[in-house]
Amino acid sequence: MEKQGTSDMTTHRDGRKQPGLTRELFKRLSFRPPGEMLAGESVPEWKDVMRRLLTNKVAMTGAGFLVLLTIMAIIGPWLTPHDYFTNNLDRTNEAPNSDYWFGTDNLGRDIFSRIWMGARISLTVGVVAALIDLIVGVVYGGIMGYVGGKTDEVMNKITEILYAIPYLLVVILLLVVMEPSMWTIILALSVTGWINMSWIVRGQILQLKNQEYVLAAKSMGASGSRMLFKHLIPNTLGPIIVTLTLTVPSAIFSEAFLSFLGLGVQSPAASWGTMINDSLTSWTLYPWQMIIPATLISLTILAFNLFGDGLRDAFDPKLKK
Repeated sequence: MEKQGTSDMTTHRDGRKQPGLTRELFKRLSFRPPGEMLAGESVPEWKDVMRRLLTNKVAMTGAGFLVLLTIMAIIGPWLTPHDYFTNNLDRTNEAPNSDYWFGTDNLGRDIFSRIWMGARISLTVGVVAALIDLIVGVVYGGIMGYVGGKTDEVMNKITEILYAIPYLLVVILLLVVMEPSMWTIILALSVTGWINMSWIVRGQILQLKNQEYVLAAKSMGASGSRMLFKHLIPNTLGPIIVTLTLTVPSAIFSEAFLSFLGLGVQSPAASWGTMINDSLTSWTLYPWQMIIPATLISLTILAFNLFGDGLRDAFDPKLKK
């Protein structure tokens, strides 16, 4: 078939003529066929997680309280002219007033400044102990899950043996042997605190290591360490972050409990646990000495738990159904 350049007719080899293809024969459709409709702009996963988290009012309330607590732990002791360690026996057991905003304790020390120094200790213990649990647990659990076989079995048995030892017994023994201090508490809390993190990471790695992208990376010659830290662990960040946020309040409560028993931070250093212990004998006469630190402990643990639950729902919205 030959097309004439100056005519709108197409001439076949047998001499027949038919109309040729012209611009008038085509028109633009005013709608897009259903099969070609775009689903919408692609959104990165972390942005989707942040969107779900920011719309969770309960979780954001907990996060706001934690931000405020952190700010007050930094600047709180400087907002009052009274320090946290000086005794003033002329002004013992005073109720909250314009001079001592939270009152004084049985030695005349300012409770306001002691409260925020205690917040520093509690947050430091909680965050540092959780970070140690994170590092040890992720590495140990990742090796267990990725290597598998006999290595996984032996390493898992070690964690089960450590988990069977009473946690509080291990902590108390270490604090008795070593000099009580904030860093001793952090070390004691980290001895067995990483076990839950390692089990969570192990379970996630076992689910992921047979995925197609892992097999493709193996076929391209990726080493074991690269496979673990480049491909597998980054895909388990959701459960890891959630577990981390729930580990912090547990460490804060443990620090307060040990300080209450006299095994934690020693006087004149301030800790919420030691403040409750100091007020125990006279709390019926001077209730604010116990109510203020006990309330802050409860609110801090509640805020971390609410924020952790919000993170869990943000990373896996199917859990809400």
